[in-house]
Amino acid sequence: MKIAMKITVAAVFVLVAVFFGLHVGRQSHHLVHGQESGPVTISIREGDGSLCIESVFQEYYQLTVKAFADGPTSVDEEKFRQDTFDLMKTSDFFGDRTPEQIVDHIKDIPGQLIQIIREDASVLENCENLSIALIGPV
Repeated sequence: MKIAMKITVAAVFVLVAVFFGLHVGRQSHHLVHGQESGPVTISIREGDGSLCIESVFQEYYQLTVKAFADGPTSVDEEKFRQDTFDLMKTSDFFGDRTPEQIVDHIKDIPGQLIQIIREDASVLENCENLSIALIGPV
């Protein structure tokens, strides 16, 4: 009886392994011989994509360019922070969050963005670069 049980369990294990092996094999075959090639990146962020489709982020890009107009070391950090909060609080991008909730949600972003731009000024070249700096590559 024990041998029969071991054989049954082993057979089920082999069937499962074969099924998943064939399934993975078909997917990798499709990726190699199909239209897609190279590594596949998957994001778990909700609503992933460029922020620049939203008018508030187009405005934020302009605000950021203006704040850095005299160079990355000349930014009035407190003014940039307050301008960021004022703009975002008037936007409907954050749904029905209160102004306080919006500020709490984005409170670290202006300071982080200042540091990012000081390290890589290409962020200011266009809104897409700013979007990548804010959320990371898609």
